[in-house]
Amino acid sequence: MLSLALATVLWLAMGKAAVVNYDTLYSLKWGTELAHGHLPDMTVPGAPTPHPLLTLAGVIAAPLFGSGSPAALSLLAYLGYLATSIAVVLLGLVAKRSFGIAAAIVASLLLVTREPVLSYGLRAYIDLPYLALLMAALAFELKKPRCGAPVQVALLLAGLLRPEAWLLGFAYLAWLATGNDFPGRRRQLLWLTLAVAAPVLWGITDLVLTGDFFFSFRGTRAGAERLNRPTGLGSLFTIAPRRIGEVLRWELLLGAAMGVALLVRGRHPKARVLIVATVAAALAFAIVAIGGLPVIVRYLLPFAAMGCVACAYALTGWRADESIPIGRAWFAGAVALLAAILALAPTQYHRLAGTQRALHVQQQTTVELEALVDEAACGPIIVPNRRAVPLVALWRKEDPRAVITSQDHPIPATGAYVYPASEAAANAFILDRTDVDKVIPGPPPGWTERDRTTRWVLAEHC
Repeated sequence: MLSLALATVLWLAMGKAAVVNYDTLYSLKWGTELAHGHLPDMTVPGAPTPHPLLTLAGVIAAPLFGSGSPAALSLLAYLGYLATSIAVVLLGLVAKRSFGIAAAIVASLLLVTREPVLSYGLRAYIDLPYLALLMAALAFELKKPRCGAPVQVALLLAGLLRPEAWLLGFAYLAWLATGNDFPGRRRQLLWLTLAVAAPVLWGITDLVLTGDFFFSFRGTRAGAERLNRPTGLGSLFTIAPRRIGEVLRWELLLGAAMGVALLVRGRHPKARVLIVATVAAALAFAIVAIGGLPVIVRYLLPFAAMGCVACAYALTGWRADESIPIGRAWFAGAVALLAAILALAPTQYHRLAGTQRALHVQQQTTVELEALVDEAACGPIIVPNRRAVPLVALWRKEDPRAVITSQDHPIPATGAYVYPASEAAANAFILDRTDVDKVIPGPPPGWTERDRTTRWVLAEHC
C-alpha cells in the first residue's frame, strides 16, 4: 500500500506524463507479437538488447498497453513509478534493518528526490525493477544471514533483467558455501540450480527467439560500439564516478563517504553485509563493463542507492550508535551535512521541474506524431530516426522493419514522411546525443504537404 500511494503521488506530481523509453516500447512490441503467436524480429537495426523478464512483461501487458495510445503509455509510465516506489520502500527496509527507522526514512527521501531516479522511473526503464530486486535480496539477507533461496530467487529475477546479477548470484552461492551449517546435497543442488538459472534461461530465450544463444551479449557490445558509449576498464575509473555523482550530487557523495568512514571505524555489525554487497556489485559491474557493456548512469543506480543508505547513516547514526565515542563531533558533522543538503534542495527542485517540463513537451510531441501517422494515406511511414520506430510499429500494428528512418535510408519514391516542423521540435524529441548525423532531410521534390501540427509536418507521395 505504501508503494502504491507513493507511486500515485509521484505520477500525479509529474503530470501523468506518457513518455516510455525506447527499450520498453520495443519489449512491448515484441510481447504483443508473441501474444499473437508470432516470433518477433529482434534483429531490426537499432533494436535494443532483449531482456527476458521485460519481454515476458510485454506479453502480459500486451492486451492493455499494446495499442501504444497516450492513455496506455500513461498507465505504463505509472507502472514505472510503481517499480520506483517499490525500490524506494525496499531501500528503506534495508536501511531500517541496518540502522533503524530514522535512517530508513532519510535514505528513502534521499533516493526518491534524485532527479535521474524519477526520470528513469517515469520512462519505465528496467533499471528500477532491477534495483528493487537487488534491495529485496539484501533485505532478505539482513533479516536472516545466509537465508539462501529467497535471496537467490530475487537475484534470479534480477538476472533476467541485467547480467551483473548473474555474477552476484554466483558470489552469493560462494558465500553460502563458506557457512558452517552447509546443508545436505538436495539443498546444495537447489542453490546451484538457482545460481545458474538466470544466464541459462537468458541464453535459451535468445536461442528460441533469435536462433543465437549469445545474441544479447553480441548485440549489446555492438550497440555500445555503434552509439560510441564508454566501455572498458578505463571508463570505470574515469566515467563511473562522474555518473554516480550525477545521481547523488556532491553533497550526498560527501555524506556517503562520511557514512562509510563511520561504519568502518565503528565496526558496525551490519557494515560487513552492506560493504560486501556493495563491493560484490561493483566487481560484477566492472566485469561486464570490461567485457564490453557500456558505463551509463542508469546502470549505476544500485551504487547510488547504497550511497543514500550510507549518507542516511551519517545523518542519523549518532542518535543510537555507541560504538564510536565521537558523538558530539558526529552530531556537528551531521548538522553541517544536513545544512548543505537543505541549502542545495532548491537546485534539485529546479532539476525535477525541468524534467517535468521536458516530459510534458515529449508527451505532446508523441500525441501530435500519432495524429499525423493516423492520417497517413500512403505507405510506408518514414520518420526521422529510430527513436519513433517502436511507437509507429505499435500504432500501425506493423513490423518495425516496415518503418523507414530517413537518417539511415534514402527516402523511397512513395510513402508518408513525418518530420519535425522546427529545429526546436527536433531537439525536443527526435535528435539524440548519440546520433552521428543530426541533419534531418526534408521531403523530396514533388511530395505534397498534407498536414502539420505545432511540432510535425506530414508530407506524402502516393
